Amino acid sequence: MKKKYFNTKTEFIQNHKHTDFKLILGYLSCAFALYGGYYGQVTPFNESKEITFIYIIFLGEKITSDTKERLTIHTNTKKYSDIYNITFEFHENNSSGKPIDGKCNTSKSFGNWFDVNGLMNTELFEKELANGLAIARSGKLHLQ
Repeated sequence: MKKKYFNTKTEFIQNHKHTDFKLILGYLSCAFALYGGYYGQVTPFNESKEITFIYIIFLGEKITSDTKERLTIHTNTKKYSDIYNITFEFHENNSSGKPIDGKCNTSKSFGNWFDVNGLMNTELFEKELANGLAIARSGKLHLQ
């Protein structure tokens, strides 16, 4: 849903490098899981575990004749929490030579975008995405 919005309504072109990287990590994690299963027969699990989380949901670029814009969206939610955290990071290099860097963090309950039947209000969610992008584009740090 988020990817479709940014690709169609804001004219950003998605950069698939992170998606490809996540696929490679997925294959590597399967190999580690196979090895971990074997190693678990020899060594207790608690002595051999290590977990790393990286979650980027969108990385896009928009290039025109005088500007190059980059948008990165990170999301997360804590276990047993209904709060969804979205971080917008925006960077622009333009012909004036003055780069623009902006960041917007927003945290809202899933209940803001879903009704009692579990249906998502996409218009409301897209407004939230547009607002976060506008704030990040302003070149300021903003916590919502």
